[in-house]
Amino acid sequence: MPSITRLTRIKWTKSKIILGFIAVSFISLVMLLFMVDVTSKIAVSNEGRKKSALSIFTDRNYSVLRSISGQISSYQKNSSHLKRTIPLPTCIHPVIISNASAARLRPDVSFVTLDEVCWQTFGDNMSTVGKMSRLSNKLLGEMNVTAVSEERNQTADEVFHDLGLMIDVEGYIYLPGGHWKPIDCDPKWKVAFVVPFRDRIDHLAIFLRHMIPILQLQKLEFSIFIVEQNNNMSFNRAMLLNVGFLEALKLTRYDCYVFHDVDHLALNANNYYGCDSMPRHFISGDDYWDYRILYDSLFGGVTGLTTSQMRHVNGFSNMYWGWGAEDDDIYKRVLAKGYFRSRPEGPVGYYDTIHHDHTITSASPELLCLLEHSFERTEDDGLNSITYQEPDIELTPLFTKISVDIRKQAWKEKWTKCDPLPFANQNHENDGNHGSEQNGNEMV
Repeated sequence: MPSITRLTRIKWTKSKIILGFIAVSFISLVMLLFMVDVTSKIAVSNEGRKKSALSIFTDRNYSVLRSISGQISSYQKNSSHLKRTIPLPTCIHPVIISNASAARLRPDVSFVTLDEVCWQTFGDNMSTVGKMSRLSNKLLGEMNVTAVSEERNQTADEVFHDLGLMIDVEGYIYLPGGHWKPIDCDPKWKVAFVVPFRDRIDHLAIFLRHMIPILQLQKLEFSIFIVEQNNNMSFNRAMLLNVGFLEALKLTRYDCYVFHDVDHLALNANNYYGCDSMPRHFISGDDYWDYRILYDSLFGGVTGLTTSQMRHVNGFSNMYWGWGAEDDDIYKRVLAKGYFRSRPEGPVGYYDTIHHDHTITSASPELLCLLEHSFERTEDDGLNSITYQEPDIELTPLFTKISVDIRKQAWKEKWTKCDPLPFANQNHENDGNHGSEQNGNEMV
C-alpha cells in the first residue's frame, strides 16, 4: 500500500508539470499574438509587399521608438493625404522652357543668412519643419544606418515617409534633411547633390536660395548633402566627395550623384540635372573664364555620375590635398572605363561663380605628378580604399550635413611614382581653397 501511494504521488507530480508547461505555452502564444497585432498596425504596404516601418531599427531601440511615437502620430495624421496609393503620371522630362529669356536665370548673390533662406523656403511651415528636424535627428540616432542599403528593408527617407514626417511645401513633399519630391507626378530620377564644404557659410546660403527652386522646377526628386571637412588640414575636395557618396548610400538609394561646388550658380533653367547622358559635365562656360571652356577635357565644378558609374570608376582619388588636378584625375578614370562624357551646349550650360578673396594658381608639382601617374592608383585608390572616422550627420531643414575629419591615406608600396605628399598637414588658410573667415560650424 505505501508503494502504491508513492507511485500515485509521482504520477500526480508529472501531470502538474505537463499542465504547467501547457499554461506557460498558452500565455506565450497570447503575448506573441499581441505583439504581432501591435506591429501590424505600423506595417505599411509597399509595392504589394508588407513592410514594417520599424525594419531598420534594432530590437534594442524598439522601446525608444515607442517612447516618441506620440510625437509622430500628429505628423501621420496631418500627412496622410500625401501618401498616395494610386499611380501618378511620370513627371514631364525634361523641362524645356522655349523662351530663351525666360530660361535665363538671374542669380541673386547678395548676402543672406541660412535662417533667412529657411524662412523664404518654408514660410508659415517653418515651425513645423523645425520640429520635424529635431524629431528626425532623434530617430536617425536610433536607426541601424551602418547596414548595407541593398540588404535593408527600408531606407531612412522611406521610414520618415511611413511615419508621416513630411509636409506639403508649395507642391513638393518635403522630408527632413533637405529631401524633396513632387506631389503631382512620379519623378523619373532621384538625384543626390553632394557639395564639398568648408568656411563658405555665406556662399552656401546663396547656393541653396538659388538651386532649390531650379531643381523643383525640373520636377526632380532630390536631396542635398553638404560634406564639411572638419579639420585644419589642406582641403581635399575629392575625398569629401567620396565620403558624401558613401554616407548618402547609407541613408537612401539614388539614381545618380551630382558633385557640385558651392560657388557655382546655374544660369539656365534648361540645364537639366537629371541622370540622362551621364557621365556629364554640366558647365559649358562661366563668368570667371568669360563663358568658355579652358580645355575640352575639363571635368570640374559641376559633374554627374550614376551610382553604378561611380562604383565602376572607383570614385575619386583620395590623394589630392590642396587645389587642383582631382577633377582631371577622375576624368581619366571615366575615359579608361569606356564612358563618353556629355556637356550642354552654349548658354544652357553657363554658370556664374560667387566671387571671393581667392587667387587661383596652378596646381602644385606634387599634384601634377599624381595626375600624370594616376593610372597606377585607379584600382586601389578611391572608394574601395578610403578610411575615415565616423562622421557626424545632422538633418537640417535645408540639407543633410555630413561633418567628417578626413586624414591622409596610406601610401602603397606598389605605387612607384611620386613620393607620399607631406603638404597635406599644412594649415588650410594657405591651400588656395577657401577665403571666407566665417566658420562652417555656424550651419543651422
